Amino acid sequence: MIRLSFIFLLFCFLFSSCVLRKNTLLLKESSDVDSARTIEIAVNSIPYKIQVGDFININVTNPDQASVAVFQKVGESLYATAYLVRNDGTIKIPLIGDFYVLGYNLIELQVALEKRLGEFFKFVTVDASLVNFKVTFLGEVNKQGVVGLTNERTNFFEVLSRAGGLTEYSSTKNVKIVRKEGNEVKVYYVDISSLDFISNEFYYLRPDDIVYIEPLKGKYLKTNISYLTVGLSIITLYVTIVTRLRR
Repeated sequence: MIRLSFIFLLFCFLFSSCVLRKNTLLLKESSDVDSARTIEIAVNSIPYKIQVGDFININVTNPDQASVAVFQKVGESLYATAYLVRNDGTIKIPLIGDFYVLGYNLIELQVALEKRLGEFFKFVTVDASLVNFKVTFLGEVNKQGVVGLTNERTNFFEVLSRAGGLTEYSSTKNVKIVRKEGNEVKVYYVDISSLDFISNEFYYLRPDDIVYIEPLKGKYLKTNISYLTVGLSIITLYVTIVTRLRR
């Protein structure tokens, strides 16, 4: 009984500490291709469109910087100095008043504002950026939570690294990405273990994306084996004590 228990416990320890390597690899290449391969990055993915509730930082410059000082908002945080996209799709800008921005991407917004402000200033330049660019990581990552970003084109793996990377039980084949598109919320599934993910439209994340990394089935199996191991250890100890007392 004791020998069998020891063998079983040893088997459980080895099995529970083993995770299939192929389930945790990233950017895997198939075995029937050349050792070198060029992947086209998803540069043609649709640019982010401004939505209600976004906070946009707008920096207006001009050779006579004093003339555009009215656009320099003062505040203790980026949100305090940014322009909020209201429910009607507009932001309120000095001199212009209400300006409709809903559905613009940032480049289109810059061009539109430069054209409109050109009615007041010569050689005006506008730079627009999102303040509320944040992505939430949940599941099998080492640091769950919200990751704040400053660059609109930040790829998936850059953000994942800021979330602490994957755990030993991360499933890379069926990653969920929850994304708001207009008035809808859609759930997409991507395989980040494949090298082809680089050319996927989800290679670049968007503001307010939620990424959920599912755990491998082995995680739950390890938990169950751990409970079983503890139970069997108690039984083995009990049998050992009873056997020695009877001698």
